[in-house]
Amino acid sequence: MKKHEIDRHRNMSVQLGMPRGTAANRLRKLVLFDVLKRHDENVCYRCELEIESADKLSIEHKEPWENVDVSLFWDLSNVAFSHLSCNCAAARRPQTGKPDIKRITPPQGAARCRSHKKFLPAEKFSKNASNWNGLRRDCKEHEKEYKDRIRGKVSEDSADGLQTVSNTVPS
Repeated sequence: MKKHEIDRHRNMSVQLGMPRGTAANRLRKLVLFDVLKRHDENVCYRCELEIESADKLSIEHKEPWENVDVSLFWDLSNVAFSHLSCNCAAARRPQTGKPDIKRITPPQGAARCRSHKKFLPAEKFSKNASNWNGLRRDCKEHEKEYKDRIRGKVSEDSADGLQTVSNTVPS
């Protein structure tokens, strides 16, 4: 590249606040999402729910192509749209073709707290896009408890498990 081209690309990156290639890819994704939305095609292949925004959109292959057949990569009938969280969760599971039998499906608007071992309203959970339902595995209460324990603020041998431990050094 010539010096004036390098300077031009550097100037574009400064104006965009990110590398030009990153900005171009984000623009492509916004355009794709807009087209999908106008044609009511913004539905997740995995969970069949609406994909609400471009940042949640993911393009995936229905059948894995790697080490199978490279033509599956280019086969448009093998391409689907999904939530990024649904795609990531599916990528972590082994490709056995069997449903995830360990998952306990919660009622609408709820999630299961791993620590409580019961369903709670979804608003009691922090978000985590990498999980299948977009929520953390523990409710906010248990999340705080865990963080406090890690930081040494909770005594494990207290009667209720929540007794605060003083972090001051005795004189």
